[in-house]
Amino acid sequence: MVTPEPCNHNTQCTRPDALSESEVKRQMMQLWKDTFHDSDEYISLIFDSYFNPELVEYEVVDGRIVSALLAIPYSFNACSGKYANVNRASSKSNIGENESADIVDLASDNLLIHESNINPSMRGLYLCGLATDEKFRAKGIMSKLIERINVKAAKLGFAFTFLIPASESLSLYYSNKMYSNCCYKSNLNYVKNYRFDKDNSDYGLIGNDGIIQYNVSEHKGEVDKYNLVFIASERDIHVWSKLLYDYFNCCFNNSKSVFINKTVFDISVILYENIVSSGYCIIALNSSKSISGVLLAQRKDEDVVRVQQILSDNSDVRNIMLQYLQNKIGQNYSIEVEEYKCDGESKIFSPYRETFSPQFSEGVIAPHEEVVTPEMLQKPYAMARITQLAEVLIFAAALYPGRKYSILISDAVSPENTGFFEVEKGRVSHIPLAHLSKDDLKRIERETACTPSVYHLKMQELQSLLWRHASDSLLDDVIDIPRLPLNISLMLE
Repeated sequence: MVTPEPCNHNTQCTRPDALSESEVKRQMMQLWKDTFHDSDEYISLIFDSYFNPELVEYEVVDGRIVSALLAIPYSFNACSGKYANVNRASSKSNIGENESADIVDLASDNLLIHESNINPSMRGLYLCGLATDEKFRAKGIMSKLIERINVKAAKLGFAFTFLIPASESLSLYYSNKMYSNCCYKSNLNYVKNYRFDKDNSDYGLIGNDGIIQYNVSEHKGEVDKYNLVFIASERDIHVWSKLLYDYFNCCFNNSKSVFINKTVFDISVILYENIVSSGYCIIALNSSKSISGVLLAQRKDEDVVRVQQILSDNSDVRNIMLQYLQNKIGQNYSIEVEEYKCDGESKIFSPYRETFSPQFSEGVIAPHEEVVTPEMLQKPYAMARITQLAEVLIFAAALYPGRKYSILISDAVSPENTGFFEVEKGRVSHIPLAHLSKDDLKRIERETACTPSVYHLKMQELQSLLWRHASDSLLDDVIDIPRLPLNISLMLE
């Protein structure tokens, strides 16, 4: 849901303070409506929930907003309790000889020292609703807004901004604005009326009154009973938001990815949006009445229902929820399951052991079942641009305290992101580019030529390395810069 235009700086636009906060909100909502054609109820939900006048950018021509974007703050976390037990600080310091992390022996008078935290986190700013009035496109207005919001994000301490392109052409557009792929997803497609329960011999529908019960054979030969709850009202949202928040956190905290940390409020907004969009939210409860799985889905087009998120304790629960969804939508719809998975994650994220992806040919109704791997189906989903490099490296240092590497960045837009960064023993040191002499730069260049752990990179090159795809595993053997797989899902697009 984004509208780009090539950069052209000839247009003269202004952002006067004359527009009141309520007027800015009203006009941005109307621009969203005119551009993306979403329902009034959906647009009101987004703006009533996330509109913050300090986190929007817009341009005004003759009293009317002609281009705008909305930014939503999120925090990103990694699995707690698994990383370096060191305190985080940020201060100027002169390092003693035995403590120096300076591989190339640079002077430490201007060295900034950052130490990582046992529970690493960083903040990202999500950009959505990027829209320009059709008459004002191809004039460079949106390019200016993107630069402004990134400058603002850096000043506010956000590690990066991120967005979700709606097409390959938009991905190219944002790549030209210093964005890099940071998150990947798979789309698993199933034919209409696909039987997800076929491998569960004791599968059976035995309940009513809005709660569906299934008996499922476990691997140990035991039978467990699952209740399925369908969320369909505001009252349901109040009842389940906190419980789902706890379950999501439990799932993601057992993963090895860098996950977006949704609040209870965020979960409630997601559930409201699901109802507004006539979607489906299914919760599986085990015999102890604890949540064992959750599924959220919406109609994608005339005959496809898209599962936007599915988390489960095991593959049986996953299949139960998918089969219940198939029963509910009927034979006229096929199911597309979106999966967000990073290598090495727990079994909660692993319906891939033998996932079947039906392949179609003209005139053939029965699917050809083919075992696939997630890497075969994954495509770029979200893109990000670093605004505070030190924050990202601090996060990486906490996750990988044993890694030691140095990076010279000289082309970043923000001066605070340029200079010589060193990561060692869970801490990050930084000498700004302005404080590096010509002799310093020559020494660093010599080190990059003969020392594998010293790199001279452009910012986008570093972004591509940090957020590289799991299939680039060969790079893990030859470079010391770690991979930071981002898990971004259930976003308002």
